[in-house]
Amino acid sequence: VSERRNRRVLEDPASGRSIQRVCDNLLQLMDAKRRSACVFPLVFGSVVLNGKNLHDLPRMPQLCRRLGIDRLTAFPYSALGYHTTPHTFGPEEALENFRADYDAIYEETVREAAHHRVSLEVPLPSNQKTVMPVSAIDRHPSDCWRSRRLKVIGTRLLNWHKGSRYTFEITATTDTGWHNLIGKVYSRESFDVFDAMKKIWQVGLDRDSEFAIPEPLAYVPPLRLLLQEKVVGKLAKEVFLAGSPAERAEAAARCGHWLMWFQTLAPQQGKVMKVRKLLRRCEARLRQIVDAGVPFANKAEELFQRLLVVSSMLEGNNWCAGHGDYSHYQILFSGKRTVTFDWDGHDTADPCRDAARFVVSLERLALRELSSVRDLDVATQAFLDNYLIAKHPRFVRRLGFYRAALYLQAAKRDVVSRNTGCLERARIMLDEGLRALDQSDGGGKNA
Repeated sequence: VSERRNRRVLEDPASGRSIQRVCDNLLQLMDAKRRSACVFPLVFGSVVLNGKNLHDLPRMPQLCRRLGIDRLTAFPYSALGYHTTPHTFGPEEALENFRADYDAIYEETVREAAHHRVSLEVPLPSNQKTVMPVSAIDRHPSDCWRSRRLKVIGTRLLNWHKGSRYTFEITATTDTGWHNLIGKVYSRESFDVFDAMKKIWQVGLDRDSEFAIPEPLAYVPPLRLLLQEKVVGKLAKEVFLAGSPAERAEAAARCGHWLMWFQTLAPQQGKVMKVRKLLRRCEARLRQIVDAGVPFANKAEELFQRLLVVSSMLEGNNWCAGHGDYSHYQILFSGKRTVTFDWDGHDTADPCRDAARFVVSLERLALRELSSVRDLDVATQAFLDNYLIAKHPRFVRRLGFYRAALYLQAAKRDVVSRNTGCLERARIMLDEGLRALDQSDGGGKNA
């Protein structure tokens, strides 16, 4: 539209009321998102630049932050193709109409976007030849994405943890072809996840290693968005459900080797999962089972009391890096590489905790998807045979303790879910917990 028509629109009372309604709705949405600690829906804004309104651009990030707009895109007016010669102008070519003025305000605009924590997408100045996503808050993307023209083609939702995070696949093109990324948007600030992955990657669990994690590419604070490599391969769960006994054993052995390699190399990061904290959680889970009035609540009480006794025999602080949720759900096989993802629960813990979680998750998988909780015992034994800490005399009692605690957690989930067959599964989990403690009695005197 022309400048004169623009002025008439703004001076029209009806148009003014419409603009005010839009602003009011944006403010209400921003307030609702803050109250519920929710990221979505994301709000994107755009501004059409011309030679006359160009100098307003540095003030736009502040306006976006006040209105709850998460990302601002700016492009030249003539890029729309209005009143131009028959050939099509792209944003870079059309910008030459006022290139010198734009170059002069570019750095100020980027600084303002960083200050107000607004993601910014604008054309690059003429003195910057490297083309990449322009965001004032990008955190050192991987070298494989530097110096390449990146265009996002689409996204696909993969997973949603209510009140916690969204996981989605991003399809993009660069000057080398098509690429896929994994993106995670968190409800809370989660730069620590990106930082932890970067440190793990740097100590050797990288692209060239047989035991690896996805490469962390970037973190965008205003969107609480983590970007990481998408690794193509077969999920461990698929192998354990559909593979032959030999394939299951080989997969479990690789998982055991991966965990050993990770705990040897990775630095300790995040919160420390101490035994006292775990026991408090176990007590809360016991109360939920008892309050549900299930007929086997006495087994849960016995299991908890025995956990208290065994915990007093666990000496010393045997800490190492922890995944927090190490199981067949978070592992895939890409050729000869074994890759573990989902680092949202990273912490520092007893090495037996992650090993126990893997074992319990396998038994849960067998119980839910196969015919018996014992159907994956061969795989479980292959995992333990290749997880070298299992050779340590202290391991038996510690593994039994953490397995029993995780069985209690699983039983609580089954009791609370009330799904078909859940109470029987809960009973089996409590039986397995008591069995694990019985087996651990053969461990060393001081575990």
